[in-house]
Amino acid sequence: IFGQTADRANGIRPGSMVMNQVRSFNPGYDLKQNDKAYVVTLDMPGMDKAKINVEVKGNVLYISGERSAESKEEQPNRYYRQERSFGYFSRAIPLPHDAKEESLQAKYDNGVLTVTVERTGSVLKSQEQVQKIDVK
Repeated sequence: IFGQTADRANGIRPGSMVMNQVRSFNPGYDLKQNDKAYVVTLDMPGMDKAKINVEVKGNVLYISGERSAESKEEQPNRYYRQERSFGYFSRAIPLPHDAKEESLQAKYDNGVLTVTVERTGSVLKSQEQVQKIDVK
């Protein structure tokens, strides 16, 4: 019933044919830290590992790739509903100042990309000391 309500709100009548409307694929990410490393995790189900690119430049982690549609039939499919997304994506993730770029490791397992970057452990001076400024 909830799907039908959303369809009606979008101008789709029950039983009508929906054209092939594919949303772009843009995986979200989590960035967490522990005492030794930063860990970036992206859910990318259905990706071919060979189509995933991971690079780091100037304390920015670049992750890109492409998830292709599965259609192998000669006739074009006519979908009633298509909610899965496909296509090219690119993410630029700023890394904290103490990330060791040369220690980058990436692992893709069970549809999840995990990128680990070791930390140097050094802290910027501005983060060590807080100076209160009087407002005049």
